[in-house]
Amino acid sequence: MEFDQAVFCENLIKLREGKGYNKYEMSIQADIHYSYYLAIENGKMVPNFKRLISIANALDTDISHLLGHKPLSKEDIVKKEI
Repeated sequence: MEFDQAVFCENLIKLREGKGYNKYEMSIQADIHYSYYLAIENGKMVPNFKRLISIANALDTDISHLLGHKPLSKEDIVKKEI
């Protein structure tokens, strides 16, 4: 399977918004410098594996959802109260 950056960015945005994070909050949650996170979300950079894991953990999801290998369900996108 190939990396589809457009699908990744679309899923990243849906999941981030579902969590209620703005871009800055997301960068903090994922422990990624803000400008680097913006470049990832805007499709200008491809995250390395370490950053991909950080993003998935911050969104409480698995990498396969971010990469589009598993379809996102409504439950994946909707903000979950803890």
